[in-house]
Amino acid sequence: MMLRNLFAAVLLLTLAATAKATPIKSGIDGSFDIFSVADITLNADGEVTLINFIFANIALVDQAGDYAPYLTAGDAVALDTNPISINNIIGLQLWNVNGFSFIATAIGANETLGATTGLYIIGDVVHDDFVTTSTEFFLSSQNLTVDGTKQSALSASITSPAPVAVSEPGSLAILALGLIGFAASRKKKSA
Repeated sequence: MMLRNLFAAVLLLTLAATAKATPIKSGIDGSFDIFSVADITLNADGEVTLINFIFANIALVDQAGDYAPYLTAGDAVALDTNPISINNIIGLQLWNVNGFSFIATAIGANETLGATTGLYIIGDVVHDDFVTTSTEFFLSSQNLTVDGTKQSALSASITSPAPVAVSEPGSLAILALGLIGFAASRKKKSA
């Protein structure tokens, strides 16, 4: 009984404190797409080494989720870094649009498969209304010349939060067994 009263008192104090506190912002959950034209330089391995956008601003095409109330089709995505040299982008702000800005933190996949090139840049999207969110900036182009430069249409998808790798089945099985063991021990104690 005493434990129940103590729990109720702590819960009541927590609710009273949070009622007066500023609401906690959540991370961004959404996406948007952009299209542009760029001179894209590849190395002999088909990796993107340099993207030089032809336009200073890129038109936003589509938006969803948390981005939708802030962005509309046709909004200009301003490039803060152009050209983008893949070798030294970590820590640089690459673009911004309507209060959202993207700072590169890592390079994901960077490869050419057939005539399609894909580059995944991972970074943080910052906005005053949200917690900084790890985000994937995926750039795709087609019909590129390997070991050279070609002007090409470029599409990009910005996805927040960045997709995470799925746990392998073995890890999930171990977690499930642990939960079953925990439940069984609780049942044994209460019996």
